[in-house]
Amino acid sequence: MDGRPAASAADLIRARDEINSPVTPDAPEVDATTARLQEWDESPESSGHMVPRIPPEDEVSATELLIEEGLEEADHDQRLSAPRAKEV
Repeated sequence: MDGRPAASAADLIRARDEINSPVTPDAPEVDATTARLQEWDESPESSGHMVPRIPPEDEVSATELLIEEGLEEADHDQRLSAPRAKEV
């Protein structure tokens, strides 16, 4: 419709032709390097390269973090319950 408020007769003819057309357009991801492929038969190793492994910045494992959180929570609970134990 090219920005017009209503479809013209030419728009309807063009739409009918697009629907009935047996030719399908190329996929949008087809570019110069993938256009020559008949099928996806290349192995992942045929292109690309390995990148170096980068360790995390904080060097603390998830297990250590969980243990530390648990110890802090237990200490907090003990501190909260200590005044109650003295009252009894």
